[in-house]
Amino acid sequence: MLLDGDAWSDCFDSMRSEAWRLETLPVYTMPQEAEKPARFLAGEKSPDGYASAWMDEVRAWTAEGKYVGRVHILTRPLSDYLRFEFEYYYRHHVTAGEDIRILDLTD
Repeated sequence: MLLDGDAWSDCFDSMRSEAWRLETLPVYTMPQEAEKPARFLAGEKSPDGYASAWMDEVRAWTAEGKYVGRVHILTRPLSDYLRFEFEYYYRHHVTAGEDIRILDLTD
């Protein structure tokens, strides 16, 4: 199922107990986020105090006892986008309470 915009938000906002996301692509092109991967590839690291609306939502859901997670299936070598996503997003989203799992199918 491909959701974007309000449909994406509605799906998570209406969850009763848990929401899982399965990611299988090496690149997800999000026009509103294009600047961040470009800065990462230019050598900029994610800030230690990184915060986002997504992280605020995850914290609120987990405080309500809800479970938010994702599984990303991948093969190596990692795409530039995945290297960015791991460094810039995943390491911070985990601290907000999101359960992120990686399934490496390389070997």
